[in-house]
Amino acid sequence: MRIDALQPVIAARLATISRDAPFLDAARVFGAGTFRMLIVCEDGGRAVGIITRTDAMRHIGESDNPLAAVIGELMVTKLTSALPADDLLVTWRMMTGAGLNHVPVLDQLGTPLGILTADDALKALLEAEEYEEHLLSDYVAGIGYR
Repeated sequence: MRIDALQPVIAARLATISRDAPFLDAARVFGAGTFRMLIVCEDGGRAVGIITRTDAMRHIGESDNPLAAVIGELMVTKLTSALPADDLLVTWRMMTGAGLNHVPVLDQLGTPLGILTADDALKALLEAEEYEEHLLSDYVAGIGYR
Protein backbone atom coordinates (compact mmCIF):
# COMPACT_ATOMS: atom_id res chain seq x y z
CA MET A 1 0.00 0.00 0.00
CA ARG A 2 1.27 3.44 -0.90
CA ILE A 3 0.95 6.61 1.15
CA ASP A 4 -1.16 8.28 -1.54
CA ALA A 5 -3.93 5.79 -0.71
CA LEU A 6 -4.43 7.92 2.42
CA GLN A 7 -4.47 11.26 0.57
CA PRO A 8 -7.76 12.58 2.04
CA VAL A 9 -6.60 11.76 5.57
CA ILE A 10 -3.11 13.24 5.24
CA ALA A 11 -4.38 16.31 3.39
CA ALA A 12 -6.80 17.06 6.23
CA ARG A 13 -3.84 17.25 8.63
CA LEU A 14 -1.90 19.72 6.49
CA ALA A 15 -1.17 23.09 8.03
CA THR A 16 1.61 25.39 6.86
CA ILE A 17 3.20 28.53 8.20
CA SER A 18 5.73 31.00 6.87
CA ARG A 19 9.23 31.06 8.30
CA ASP A 20 8.72 34.82 8.84
CA ALA A 21 5.50 34.37 10.84
CA PRO A 22 5.54 35.41 14.49
CA PHE A 23 5.55 32.62 17.05
CA LEU A 24 2.15 33.82 18.24
CA ASP A 25 0.61 32.58 14.96
CA ALA A 26 1.84 29.04 15.63
CA ALA A 27 0.80 29.22 19.29
CA ARG A 28 -2.74 30.11 18.26
CA VAL A 29 -2.92 27.20 15.81
CA PHE A 30 -1.61 24.74 18.38
CA GLY A 31 -3.86 26.23 21.05
CA ALA A 32 -6.92 25.46 18.93
CA GLY A 33 -6.01 21.79 19.29
CA THR A 34 -6.52 20.69 15.69
CA PHE A 35 -2.89 20.44 14.55
CA ARG A 36 0.22 19.03 16.21
CA MET A 37 2.68 19.92 13.45
CA LEU A 38 3.04 22.85 11.09
CA ILE A 39 5.13 22.62 7.95
CA VAL A 40 7.26 25.73 7.53
CA CYS A 41 7.34 26.92 3.93
CA GLU A 42 9.35 29.48 2.02
CA ASP A 43 7.62 32.02 -0.21
CA GLY A 44 7.48 29.62 -3.16
CA GLY A 45 5.60 27.03 -1.09
CA ARG A 46 8.50 24.59 -0.66
CA ALA A 47 8.88 23.02 2.79
CA VAL A 48 11.98 24.17 4.64
CA GLY A 49 11.22 22.92 8.15
CA ILE A 50 8.64 21.98 10.72
CA ILE A 51 7.50 23.14 14.11
CA THR A 52 5.59 20.84 16.43
CA ARG A 53 3.40 21.55 19.41
CA THR A 54 6.17 20.07 21.57
CA ASP A 55 8.68 22.53 20.06
CA ALA A 56 6.30 25.38 20.85
CA MET A 57 5.83 24.29 24.45
CA ARG A 58 9.59 23.90 24.90
CA HIS A 59 10.11 27.41 23.53
CA ILE A 60 7.54 28.88 25.92
CA GLY A 61 9.21 27.16 28.86
CA GLU A 62 12.74 28.20 27.94
CA SER A 63 12.25 31.75 26.68
CA ASP A 64 11.95 34.92 28.72
CA ASN A 65 9.93 36.53 25.92
CA PRO A 66 8.47 33.72 23.76
CA LEU A 67 6.25 36.00 21.69
CA ALA A 68 9.24 37.91 20.33
CA ALA A 69 10.40 34.93 18.25
CA VAL A 70 9.65 34.17 14.62
CA ILE A 71 9.08 30.66 13.28
CA GLY A 72 12.35 30.63 11.33
CA GLU A 73 14.26 30.86 14.61
CA LEU A 74 12.44 27.88 16.13
CA MET A 75 11.79 25.49 13.25
CA VAL A 76 13.48 22.13 12.86
CA THR A 77 15.28 22.19 9.52
CA LYS A 78 16.33 18.55 9.35
CA LEU A 79 13.22 17.14 7.69
CA THR A 80 12.30 13.50 7.70
CA SER A 81 9.57 13.31 5.09
CA ALA A 82 7.82 10.91 2.76
CA LEU A 83 6.66 10.93 -0.84
CA PRO A 84 3.12 9.94 -1.88
CA ALA A 85 4.48 6.91 -3.77
CA ASP A 86 6.39 5.59 -0.74
CA ASP A 87 5.34 2.26 0.72
CA LEU A 88 3.20 2.79 3.82
CA LEU A 89 4.63 -0.13 5.79
CA VAL A 90 8.22 0.91 5.11
CA THR A 91 7.39 4.49 6.11
CA TRP A 92 5.60 3.39 9.28
CA ARG A 93 8.60 1.25 10.26
CA MET A 94 10.92 4.21 9.64
CA MET A 95 8.69 6.44 11.78
CA THR A 96 8.50 4.02 14.69
CA GLY A 97 12.22 3.29 14.49
CA ALA A 98 13.00 7.01 14.68
CA GLY A 99 10.36 7.71 17.34
CA LEU A 100 8.36 10.00 15.04
CA ASN A 101 4.62 10.50 15.43
CA HIS A 102 4.22 12.65 12.30
CA VAL A 103 6.01 13.08 8.98
CA PRO A 104 5.32 15.61 6.26
CA VAL A 105 4.32 14.15 2.91
CA LEU A 106 5.92 16.22 0.15
CA ASP A 107 5.86 16.06 -3.63
CA GLN A 108 9.06 15.78 -5.70
CA LEU A 109 9.53 19.56 -5.54
CA GLY A 110 9.17 19.72 -1.76
CA THR A 111 5.64 21.13 -1.76
CA PRO A 112 3.61 19.86 1.21
CA LEU A 113 0.71 17.54 0.41
CA GLY A 114 -0.19 16.45 3.92
CA ILE A 115 0.99 15.02 7.20
CA LEU A 116 1.05 11.29 7.90
CA THR A 117 0.66 10.19 11.50
CA ALA A 118 1.84 6.86 12.84
CA ASP A 119 -1.72 6.17 13.99
CA ASP A 120 -3.13 6.75 10.50
CA ALA A 121 -0.52 4.48 8.97
CA LEU A 122 -1.09 1.71 11.50
CA LYS A 123 -4.87 1.90 11.11
CA ALA A 124 -4.64 1.64 7.31
CA LEU A 125 -2.18 -1.25 7.52
CA LEU A 126 -4.38 -3.15 9.98
CA GLU A 127 -7.49 -2.58 7.84
CA ALA A 128 -5.64 -3.87 4.77
CA GLU A 129 -4.49 -6.93 6.71
CA GLU A 130 -8.03 -7.63 7.95
CA TYR A 131 -9.34 -7.36 4.40
CA GLU A 132 -6.69 -9.80 3.14
CA GLU A 133 -7.56 -12.20 5.96
CA HIS A 134 -11.25 -11.95 5.06
CA LEU A 135 -10.52 -12.70 1.39
CA LEU A 136 -8.39 -15.70 2.33
CA SER A 137 -11.06 -17.01 4.68
CA ASP A 138 -13.71 -16.73 1.94
CA TYR A 139 -11.41 -18.44 -0.53
CA VAL A 140 -10.71 -21.35 1.83
CA ALA A 141 -14.43 -21.68 2.60
CA GLY A 142 -15.15 -21.96 -1.11
CA ILE A 143 -17.08 -18.69 -1.27
CA GLY A 144 -14.58 -17.13 -3.65
CA TYR A 145 -13.53 -13.52 -3.87
CA ARG A 146 -15.95 -10.68 -3.32
